[in-house]
Amino acid sequence: MGTNQTDGIPPTFAKKPSIRQEDEGRRLLFECRILADPKPSVYWFHDNNAVKESVRCKVKLDKDGNAYFSTLEINDVTIEDAGKYKVTAKNELGESHATISLNFDSEDDSVPAEGIRPVFTEKPIIKGADNFSKVTFECRLVADPKPTIEWFHNGKPISDGGRFKYGLISDKHNHIVSLEVQKVTGTDGGEYKAVAKNKHGDGHANITLNFEDDA
Repeated sequence: MGTNQTDGIPPTFAKKPSIRQEDEGRRLLFECRILADPKPSVYWFHDNNAVKESVRCKVKLDKDGNAYFSTLEINDVTIEDAGKYKVTAKNELGESHATISLNFDSEDDSVPAEGIRPVFTEKPIIKGADNFSKVTFECRLVADPKPTIEWFHNGKPISDGGRFKYGLISDKHNHIVSLEVQKVTGTDGGEYKAVAKNKHGDGHANITLNFEDDA
């Protein structure tokens, strides 16, 4: 008697959760793609507490071909929304979990009246151009006064110039920081960290650049 494993698919995360920002950072969308058959039940947790749906927090599950697209939407984002988020998908064939962290790097619930310590409001993203011969790391933060930015690669400071170009676009307290890397080679892979500083403190954000050899 053979085992019957063709009746469906236990939940599997086809894509790790990601964070998307809308409405100038006031709305955050946690998104992930789940392969499953039959349709899974999906639960979101924030620091191990179940996320309850409300006017501010909405959970959606949409069918996407053979997969499902799960979204946790948080409106009117505050520093208290930082922390570890876990998404659990279950059906009768099994269950799976995935996690993602939202880091603001601020220990204070309120910001000082005279300014704002740098707080990254989303994880950095990587944009590739020219078949990834050029990549740009980009992330958003709030800070007042305008912060100074330093980028690190595998723990070593990156100088602004040559193949590396720093960018900082500011709109009042909101800032977009970027690092452009030209003539990318395999040695550019690894951990990148952006550090933003002003007189009220500092904040940092991390991202990894991985190269996969298809050849």
